[in-house]
Amino acid sequence: MSDAKILVAFGNDIAQVRVIGRATLQASQSLRDFGLEMIAAKVSRMLVNLGECEGMDSTFMGILAMIARRGAANSELRVEIVNADDNLKMLLDTLGLTRLFAFTHTEAAAEDWTALCNTVADDGIEQQQTILKAHEALMDADEGNVPKFKEVVEFLKQDLCQMSSRPIDPTTPLPARSSPRCKDSLS
Repeated sequence: MSDAKILVAFGNDIAQVRVIGRATLQASQSLRDFGLEMIAAKVSRMLVNLGECEGMDSTFMGILAMIARRGAANSELRVEIVNADDNLKMLLDTLGLTRLFAFTHTEAAAEDWTALCNTVADDGIEQQQTILKAHEALMDADEGNVPKFKEVVEFLKQDLCQMSSRPIDPTTPLPARSSPRCKDSLS
C-alpha cells in the first residue's frame, strides 16, 4: 500500500477531498489544515471520497472526526463520506465514528483538483500535536475509544512536554493555518 495522495477542490459552498492510497499520519496535517480552513470559510459540506483509499490509520480517522465535530459545532459543516467500501466503513465503525458522517456514493462535479502536500514538521512538535489532537478527537467522539487510546494520549503529552520543555495545555486548540497545496493543479 502506498501513502495517500490527497486532492482537494472547492466551489459552490462545497469542499471536496479525494483520498488515493493509504491515508496515514503523513496526510493528516495537510487534511487538518484544509478542513480548518474550510470551517473558517463556512462551507456547508465537505465530501471525502474514499473510493480509491486503501486504508486509514487512527490519526487520519481522528482528523476526520475532528473536522466533523468542529464543523458541526462552529459552522454547520456536514462531512459526507463518499464511496467508502465495507472495509473502510468497518474501520470507522470500530471507532464509533460512523454517526459523525453521512455516507453516499454521489460526489459533486469538480474541475480544479489541487494536491495537498503531505507535510510533516521538521521539529516533530507539530507532528506530535497532530497525532495527539487526532487521538483526543477519537476519544471525544466515542467513549469506547478512551481505553484504546488513553495510554497513547498520555505518552504523547509527556513526549510533547519533553520536546517543548514546557507543559502542554490539552484545551488549547492547534493554530489554524492555511493549507499547504502543491503548485500543480489537476483537472
